[in-house]
Amino acid sequence: MNTATLPDWPRILRAELAAAYCGVSEGTFRTMVKDGIYPNPVLRRQGVVAWDREQIDKSIDRMANGTKGVESW
Repeated sequence: MNTATLPDWPRILRAELAAAYCGVSEGTFRTMVKDGIYPNPVLRRQGVVAWDREQIDKSIDRMANGTKGVESW
């Protein structure tokens, strides 16, 4: 999927797309989730793991404000 041509990002993002949305590699995204910088996935079912874009946005907002980590929600 060419993310540059997406008119709108979907609300629920699988790992590859969530990483692209954040501007990092999938490995880096997964590490940042493990470290509590980005939220845990909201969907884990039948081999599908996905994140809520709005929760990712909140974590990015916190980083921009000098706060990091999902524990500050």
